[in-house]
Amino acid sequence: LNVSPNPFSNNAKIIFTADVAAKYTARLVDVMGKEVYSETLNATSGSNEFFLNRNNISTGVYFFTLTDGNAVSTKRIVIE
Repeated sequence: LNVSPNPFSNNAKIIFTADVAAKYTARLVDVMGKEVYSETLNATSGSNEFFLNRNNISTGVYFFTLTDGNAVSTKRIVIE
């Protein structure tokens, strides 16, 4: 799981590798545990990428989590 750039102001590119084609859930939560973003992604086997747009999300520290229902990957993200 790679987030670039980090920190970011408007949007960040999220790159991850999937072992098999599957549905993934992407979530962004603040440091208090409140979910501020959620999206279902249809990943293909191999490398996948999508853009996380800031939209109306406030500046601060967040945790981005990506799961396929079995494995979970989490990355700390800073929005400026």
